[in-house]
Amino acid sequence: TRGASHYVLCKALEDGETLFLDMALYPTTDYTFAGHDAFQNRIEILFYKGDAPIYPDYQSDLSEFFSEFARKEGLTGDLPEVDLPEDAKVELWYGLDGMEQYSYLYYGYLSDVNAFVYTSSVEEAYASIVDGLKQAGFVLDSTTPKGNEVYVNRDTKFGSYILLFKDAARGLIRLKQGGAGLDF
Repeated sequence: TRGASHYVLCKALEDGETLFLDMALYPTTDYTFAGHDAFQNRIEILFYKGDAPIYPDYQSDLSEFFSEFARKEGLTGDLPEVDLPEDAKVELWYGLDGMEQYSYLYYGYLSDVNAFVYTSSVEEAYASIVDGLKQAGFVLDSTTPKGNEVYVNRDTKFGSYILLFKDAARGLIRLKQGGAGLDF
């Protein structure tokens, strides 16, 4: 995962179920919650019962991400088409529509649609994502102080925004529904 360190511990319970403790350490330079600038790291802790640990859902392309993004944003029309490098893996995290019905939490990303693209060809993948967004009617809205880009499709009442983070050193690109904080 993206975590600097990631541990999954388990304990068998008397009733036969297994309790899992999933703990990951992330640098606060990742897009994170308010107060990130007061700390260097954040720790995400997840407790859940199950038969096995929860594993990320890896895809080979971004089509499912864009379908979910369009559904949540109310977009109609063509979705972006992106040709990712052959070694790319896409990790998907969806925000929860009905938070009262969750069985576990999605590592803190509760309101947005997120995709993390892992590849050894970050620049190639990033260029393909930007090209796909532009062909689907998105335009560059802004560039953040840290060089991240926000694209917008104005075919909805308030606009539909996608924030792109590129981290070539870690071999990943993050696509996030919505805009960016002032210091990202």
